[in-house]
Amino acid sequence: GIGRVEKSAVPASYFNGGALGVRAAICCSAHICPAGQHISPSAADSYCAAGYVGDTNEAACDMDQLCCAANENCASVICTGVSQLRPNAADIACVADRCSEADQTTCCQEPGQCSSMDCGTGFVLRADAATISCSSFVC
Repeated sequence: GIGRVEKSAVPASYFNGGALGVRAAICCSAHICPAGQHISPSAADSYCAAGYVGDTNEAACDMDQLCCAANENCASVICTGVSQLRPNAADIACVADRCSEADQTTCCQEPGQCSSMDCGTGFVLRADAATISCSSFVC
């Protein structure tokens, strides 16, 4: 059936040096997960029981579901400087499986500047408006 099979349970006959035409079990560690996901550590040595390389059953196994796990989301990132988490941080996946400093531009953004404000009739921007940050992304 379709599902995860541990490496030790896959018959050695499925592994024959990867020669063309030889049936080799599809391994999670060789799978490329979609953006925002990574190979799950618990699935790295797992194989698809239904699909084999070059076999018409290969498409029968959902490798993304079998092998991949979602990356952490930006909600756990601590922004530096005046940057703040983006409003939808919980919906944004970090670049790798765990968030890091590399996710600052993905997860954080600087607040808006007062120079973007429309002061309305009878008012003008302060001369230093471009150097004043608003309390959020939109002033």
